[in-house]
Amino acid sequence: MKTISKNGVTYYKTARHVQKAYYERHKNLILMKQRIRWSENKEIYRASYKLWHYNQRRRRKIEAIAAYGGKCACCGESELQFLCIDHINGGGNKHRATIKGGSLNFYRWLKRNGYPYGFRVLCWNCNASYGLFGNCPHVTTVTTGV
Repeated sequence: MKTISKNGVTYYKTARHVQKAYYERHKNLILMKQRIRWSENKEIYRASYKLWHYNQRRRRKIEAIAAYGGKCACCGESELQFLCIDHINGGGNKHRATIKGGSLNFYRWLKRNGYPYGFRVLCWNCNASYGLFGNCPHVTTVTTGV
């Protein structure tokens, strides 16, 4: 294994150092080959990226839903396909506009900020009801007994 000396200290040159140096020396050639390979196999790369993106979004959604309780805060629904993250005090459109990039970046933002207060898990029905009518029938039914 090769060594590097810096300021009188000897370091072992790892495979990563070798790879990085090779890439820097041959960057233009590597990028050109990547462009050619991508242009010849566009459909394969697109399908692969779509699958990767789907898996990332699903994984981050599962993490976020689990961090906020794992079930609808209103009706108790726990089926992942029906659940979403709700801004408790509204303002979701403005908030998502500042984050940009869709749901994947939203879930990433939640994680980076330690799943902050001000969000909750709701099912689509409860979320739509809060958005359209300002309340949910589940809450009305429970409190009034109707």
